[in-house]
Amino acid sequence: MRIVTHTITDENKLSFSPYQYSLFKHGSRSIAIRFAQELARTILEEKGKTFRAVQEGLGSHIQIAVFGAPYNGVKTASSYLAEFVTDFLNQYFKRENVSVEFVECKIRRQHSYTQDYSAMTGSDRETALTSETFEFVPPVQEIQERFVYALFVDDVLITGAHERRIQELIARENLTIQHDFCYYALLTEGCCEPQFEDRINNTAFSNLPMVFPTAIGARLVDGDFLPNTRVMKRILSLEKNLLEELLKGTIITELSYWNLLLLVEHAELNNYHTHDTYKENYNIILNKLEHVRFTEK
Repeated sequence: MRIVTHTITDENKLSFSPYQYSLFKHGSRSIAIRFAQELARTILEEKGKTFRAVQEGLGSHIQIAVFGAPYNGVKTASSYLAEFVTDFLNQYFKRENVSVEFVECKIRRQHSYTQDYSAMTGSDRETALTSETFEFVPPVQEIQERFVYALFVDDVLITGAHERRIQELIARENLTIQHDFCYYALLTEGCCEPQFEDRINNTAFSNLPMVFPTAIGARLVDGDFLPNTRVMKRILSLEKNLLEELLKGTIITELSYWNLLLLVEHAELNNYHTHDTYKENYNIILNKLEHVRFTEK
């Protein structure tokens, strides 16, 4: 079953803000929380009574697994969405004094492609995902023994390629507990081309250089930034001279040693520092980090 908050039937008439969605995809914590609250409310409307009935029928505490989009070391925007959905669902059942607990779990991906998935055609998406290797964390045996239900949370369904890969994983691992797919938004088939996703992802940013000072510099300072794979890839894909200039800019000079360390650590979490596409920019940021550390001491 699919649980959907917003259904897209016309790309020019969206029931959510594409500008806010773009900020969410580029690491806005406050908007991720807002979207999660909407999706959690939809889940409760669709399944709240079911979860309560399962708990009452068993007469004991139950746990429900919540999976976000697959990732390796650095979360995607939709993984943060799943994290906050988990929080809101737990808050609700705690207030209701119902012994239902939602637990954030993970689908680990072993491969990370450098291309922007949202800009791919439907066939390119299928090809890219075919090369992926996914696995459940915790292992499927523990999931089967521990949980009575599973929710697979994602931000938007465009072609269904990701969902099909998760369904393949479920079948391969023989995960038999009941499950639902939960989406903040769903694009109806034939509504528009899959590259529509790329347009809404980047609505808030008219050009690539804006991503660094706006999504990183300003929001790091006010604490609203959640580092994700999209932003890390975009920073590490900037032209060398542009990145160096941005690191000297007025907004970027406000970044502390710890902010630069955050960028370096998350690049390393996904092994971007070893990737030929990202290695040079990683070293530029690392050198800046060493300089800040030296001058601060």
